Amino acid sequence: FKDYEVILCDDCSTDDTVEVVTRFIEDNPDMNITLLVNEENLGVLGTRNRLLNNASGKYIMFCDSDDWMDDNCLEVLAGYTADDPDRIIAQFRDVDQDGKIVQIQDLPQEPNKWICGVHHGSVYKRQIFIDHDIRFEKKYPDDVYINVLFHKYCDKVCFVHETIFNCHIESVSVHVCTSPDA
Repeated sequence: FKDYEVILCDDCSTDDTVEVVTRFIEDNPDMNITLLVNEENLGVLGTRNRLLNNASGKYIMFCDSDDWMDDNCLEVLAGYTADDPDRIIAQFRDVDQDGKIVQIQDLPQEPNKWICGVHHGSVYKRQIFIDHDIRFEKKYPDDVYINVLFHKYCDKVCFVHETIFNCHIESVSVHVCTSPDA
């Protein structure tokens, strides 16, 4: 599957990201890759807005710097675009820093758009963002906020009961406290 554009945005990194990406683009002229470099640090939300403003495709997918797609991810998701959905939501894995799968975010057998509050493994119709001036704002949690806004204007959602996206998570320790009277 080759019908996609990749837009990478460097948000004032202090490593050699720009050089690495520039070499990759030069070594892969057949790929449709654009590199944007922020002149000032916009943070993840401002950078997502910049990516939205520079995208040209019918659909958009966000992939944070510590997340990754399975090799067939875009091909699988593109297979659901024939019915012209507003959003396509796939299952994804939560993976810790050691590469261990912490959990798979399975979709229920009969899901609805309101249960999916994160962007991981999702494709959005870009025009809905444009028509309704939906932008990422400094609201927490940002995924839930943006998806509630998007779903207000979203009619048709397709669900992919296949795990094709990976979300890096930090390990979390859970401590259960009970009172001595419990």
